[in-house]
Amino acid sequence: MNRISSTLLAAATLLAVFATATAPTDVRAQTTQNRGQRTTFAITLTVERQEVVAGPYARYAQKYLGVAAPLADKVLHRVKSAELLDSGDAPQSKETLFPAYATEEYAVYTHMNPARGFPRLTVDKTSAATTSLEESARLAAEKIFTIRRSRFDLITGEVGENVFGGGLYSALAEMNRLEEEYLSLFLGRVTVGSERREYGVTPVRGRLSYTVCRFSETDGLLPPDDLSGVPVVLELQAAAGDPPGDAAPNAPARPGPRAVAQLVPADMTGRLILEGAELASGQFRILQMGETVYVNP
Repeated sequence: MNRISSTLLAAATLLAVFATATAPTDVRAQTTQNRGQRTTFAITLTVERQEVVAGPYARYAQKYLGVAAPLADKVLHRVKSAELLDSGDAPQSKETLFPAYATEEYAVYTHMNPARGFPRLTVDKTSAATTSLEESARLAAEKIFTIRRSRFDLITGEVGENVFGGGLYSALAEMNRLEEEYLSLFLGRVTVGSERREYGVTPVRGRLSYTVCRFSETDGLLPPDDLSGVPVVLELQAAAGDPPGDAAPNAPARPGPRAVAQLVPADMTGRLILEGAELASGQFRILQMGETVYVNP
């Protein structure tokens, strides 16, 4: 009888040890899925930069050409495109306000060659009189209208009866070049390019708003701590019916002896905002905002 009791006691002891070893005591230590992983947002902003250099005869553009021209040098920036992706590069859905653009080189697109600068009028060597700025503008305007009349006559055949084929195209190209040079004296120079920058933001539990960078129309993209620009903000919001901290649906209230702890990411909406305007948005599963729960086999 004592031998049987000893055997039963030993068996009970082994069962108790086994139960203690298999019962999870620390939820996070027992997590077997997504352990140590965090969701990071990859944010890409492309900003267009436009630099305007006023022409020396800008104030006379309306008087002699009938067009308005910029009167002062200025630099303007605008957000051209924005992308908001998660670290897996595959959110459930993504919407962007602007299409994506590749980085472009800065280049002049109108009214002058920057390497040559503004053109100069041909000096009249038969006159020693000093020409005023307004008179120079008037002469430049006359040159423009002369070129336009000559081009029209050449196209219509009024002049240049022996100019045809490749010679005609060369003549017209040279006229266009000269007209653009004289127009630059009034309309100035415009240089356009774009800059593409990438940012990374790793959310922390309990915080739903992050200043990614700042933006200024005159200076473009700025560091987050430069108060001269307005903030570009990443805002997170819990998806409907799934606030951060909620357990997974149908998760057991108490784990069984063989339960496995798993991390359930939080479904959240991410929005990239500049001065109340939404640049990009999407639905994301954020690991560090989720909950670790027991799952019974």
